[in-house]
Amino acid sequence: MAITVEQGYLGALLVTNSWGRPLEFRMTTSVNPSKVQQILYGSTLESHIVSELIGKALLDKGPLVPHMILTDHPLGLDMQPGLETPVVFVDRRGIAGASLSEVGGLPDGMARVYVKQPNESLEARIASIFEALPSRIDLIDPFQRAQEAMLEARKLGSGSRAA
Repeated sequence: MAITVEQGYLGALLVTNSWGRPLEFRMTTSVNPSKVQQILYGSTLESHIVSELIGKALLDKGPLVPHMILTDHPLGLDMQPGLETPVVFVDRRGIAGASLSEVGGLPDGMARVYVKQPNESLEARIASIFEALPSRIDLIDPFQRAQEAMLEARKLGSGSRAA
């Protein structure tokens, strides 16, 4: 799940196979909170937008159930409660805060990934999913492709499109 915050919040979900090939692509329309929403939600507004209005909405719309959800926005981790599927933050910009828990036991050379809170069973499950992937998988590339696809779709005036 890729999130961009230029001109409002925009999110996309790129479902890939284990080789990183696209199976499905969906994106949201731009979410622009009103002044009233900013007042009512206060400091929880951005988490609500990223995890509920964008993240869970994208997941609920598709027929495919992913084995793991990778997000490039740390607030995407707020989707985890209520989901069986592990949610992992891929820190492609080096912005992870001290409040996040880095997942250990991953193959060498893989991007740094985080969960919201330390959880041994969740982290072991995540590590086993990563171990089953082809060696040297690039976790950053699908986010870059999703970002480019979002920009291209916006140029074309598309709000939601499946691949």
